[in-house]
Amino acid sequence: MKSKPTVSLAIKITLGISIAIALSTMEWGRWQQSQHEEIDNTPWTLVSVDSGNRFTVNRNNKTKVISLCGVDEIGDIAKNYLKMMLDKRDGEVVFEASGDAYEAWITIDPGNVVELLEDLAYEVEESSEINIHLNTWMLERGYARRDMQTYEQCRESEHLVWAEELAKENKLGIWQSSR
Repeated sequence: MKSKPTVSLAIKITLGISIAIALSTMEWGRWQQSQHEEIDNTPWTLVSVDSGNRFTVNRNNKTKVISLCGVDEIGDIAKNYLKMMLDKRDGEVVFEASGDAYEAWITIDPGNVVELLEDLAYEVEESSEINIHLNTWMLERGYARRDMQTYEQCRESEHLVWAEELAKENKLGIWQSSR
């Protein structure tokens, strides 16, 4: 009967230490490389609106598709509304990753009219700008509903719940037929 070869404890320990050193060396190299990378503060510019919860941006020949976290779009009406909102921005789209999707903000230039509720609109004072969280805005206006599978991973998840409830109460957008 053949006996199985055994690996000595010393070899196992040596192998484990070698792997640990290799992994930590790789991490050290990545950290050093990240210290030499410059942060790109160039703003992202809008390329296209792909749907009511997705648009494409570009910066320095790098394209990124932004899917709005927690937003389940409802067709062309939502797409057209999102395009209209993005057209009112000051040129910059700011976004932050939330899981596999993004939260996005735009700044509305002074003087642009922004609808807040169905029958209410106000004009921004000449000296002020409005920062809009697009994810919440689309729900608050009734142009989208909450994506029940992804909204909890969003940083502003409680605002998404509030915005959808507000649209339902005011029977805005998709909630008009629930009168």
